[in-house]
Amino acid sequence: MRSKTNEWLLKEISNSKIHTILPKLDGPGIDICYVNCEDDLAVHKDKLKELRICIKRALTTTRVVGGPIILLVGPTGSGKTTAVEVLSRSVFGTVNVVQFLDEGIGYDEYTEIEKFVLSSGVYGGQSVMSSESGKSLECTSPITVMILENLPTVVSEHPSRFHNLLRLHSTRACVNCLLVLILSSSTFTENDLCERIICPPTLCSELLIQRIEFNPVAPTLVVKALSRIGNILAKQLGLKLPSRQLLQSIANDCSGDIRSAVNQLHFQLTSERGNWNNSTLPHSHRDGVLSLFRTIGKILYCKSKLK
Repeated sequence: MRSKTNEWLLKEISNSKIHTILPKLDGPGIDICYVNCEDDLAVHKDKLKELRICIKRALTTTRVVGGPIILLVGPTGSGKTTAVEVLSRSVFGTVNVVQFLDEGIGYDEYTEIEKFVLSSGVYGGQSVMSSESGKSLECTSPITVMILENLPTVVSEHPSRFHNLLRLHSTRACVNCLLVLILSSSTFTENDLCERIICPPTLCSELLIQRIEFNPVAPTLVVKALSRIGNILAKQLGLKLPSRQLLQSIANDCSGDIRSAVNQLHFQLTSERGNWNNSTLPHSHRDGVLSLFRTIGKILYCKSKLK
């Protein structure tokens, strides 16, 4: 099934206008590739301070058993995931950061989530669960930060099962294993995954889950981040520096989504055309990108439900 889907997608892309101007993206998470420290984050200083305190409190508060949980909510591309990774290492130094990767579509999705959460201690060097005693094992491994995001729709269909999974982590996981649950606006808009179902207030109160809400990235922060990244790309590719007008145009178009803004800048500078106009995004580029996104959207956000 998946092979046929991939063949169709490749065929659609090859028939679209985008194939002549596709950028060569190197590696996953293009936004994190250009973030080396806290100053590089396109997030308001007050929000970073709030998250830093939250992470530090979660992993330094004395706990006899069980792992802490943090809930981050906000629009897509507001810097939640990157901020967690950078601040965790900034506060504690050596930290194992692992993310849930939803690599398949099917009835085993829930099982994969459970494996990820319940085997969290393995990433730090030992198992979290003790099948014999049902108690948490003594944790001597480094701090582990698990990032759970992009939840499949099956979670909203069986929320009680997911709630029990969070309870297991909160009561039986290693005390130095932090679970960060990230819910993005587009996630629970497109896939019907809303906060009140996935992580309701009653559950947050029961498990002492700390909640932080992110806002769209301010245009001034977007421009600042794009300017820094544009300088890096220009040096790497031997191109002229992107103009202020181009950066402002991208910032105005991205609606506070820093990931989208970085991807647009990267696309603009690495276009096979080479001679970009250094002012605003050409309509041909936008049309090509939209063509590709609509094609992918037919697969990723199909609104017809299997019965």
